[in-house]
Amino acid sequence: MIEPDSIVTKIEKSAVERFKNENDLLKKFGSDGLKVYRSIEENSYITDIIKKADLDETKVFDILEYMESKGMIVVTNQNQNYEDNEIDEDEYLSETERKIKDNFGEIGLRVYSLIDGVRTAQEIMEEANVTEAELMEILSFLEREKIISLDQPVEDKTQKTATQASKTNIALKEEVKTKAPPLEELDTHEDEILDSDNSDIIPIDLPFKSTADSFKIYPTVGKLALKYGKKISDLYASIDGYKDIITLALEHNLTLPQINSMLAELGKSGLVLFRQLTRKEIKARYGEEGLIIYKLYGVEGVFVYELIGKVDNLRTMLNMSGLEPKRLVDIFVFTHKVLGIEIPVSKKILYKQLGIESFADNS
Repeated sequence: MIEPDSIVTKIEKSAVERFKNENDLLKKFGSDGLKVYRSIEENSYITDIIKKADLDETKVFDILEYMESKGMIVVTNQNQNYEDNEIDEDEYLSETERKIKDNFGEIGLRVYSLIDGVRTAQEIMEEANVTEAELMEILSFLEREKIISLDQPVEDKTQKTATQASKTNIALKEEVKTKAPPLEELDTHEDEILDSDNSDIIPIDLPFKSTADSFKIYPTVGKLALKYGKKISDLYASIDGYKDIITLALEHNLTLPQINSMLAELGKSGLVLFRQLTRKEIKARYGEEGLIIYKLYGVEGVFVYELIGKVDNLRTMLNMSGLEPKRLVDIFVFTHKVLGIEIPVSKKILYKQLGIESFADNS
């Protein structure tokens, strides 16, 4: 039975299946059926569906129950224990974290999460609640695997006391090399980050994992999976401090609104932190053309730029980006101008392809 606080997931394997579902609902409920169907996103709350469809609550429930009986949707009660969702905790661990967990379990992850280049060995030992022997064994492994760097060989320290050990500062090694540095470490000027003459553009965010304790990570991601499904655990696992929001969205087949919503939740929970890419970094990643497009349209422009050549029609691009149709057409046309590619049709035709006749009439 569908409860008011349930989460609805649409089951749609292909464009043909979507067409069949819409046709079925149109015959059964008229345009109201289509309104409800199109109000369901990746994972939607009942209250959001009712608000989006702008229909009577009883009508929406009738349509949803019919859709569930036909296998068009899956309904999950929000109060269901997230442990029943069979979330594999290791799925959102990085390769390095998996290696540490395989060798030392949760204790190893706890120690690793505390290594920040500031804490001493003594402080880590106390905060992780491990013995000196356990700490030295873990540190020796991490240094051997080139995951951390000690200011003196760990072999020379294994016989030292905890007091002597506290004088050694520990820093992350290999992972820091692959991650983009924190904003405060970059040699940049403020105008390199955002265009002062175009404050409306949305910057390109670079998410990176915080040093949250693994005991906090598992239940937090599990709870978020009730709302977003497995995609949020896959997304969290992919965050490595190098991939920006565009790369992650394309990798996980997420629209910009979807990935922004997920990252916002991970940020609010304290699992993920963010900084903005500088113009220099954007140029290095997306080229001169990408930077020109960014200056006018921000992250949305670069996202569309990356889609060109990957998808074969404007409608698919609209679905993948989650942008407003007119915004997409404007970016699409400008991007082709930057690339020096002539579009054989007018904006009016492009608007009509996306079903926005009002703009087509005025163009």
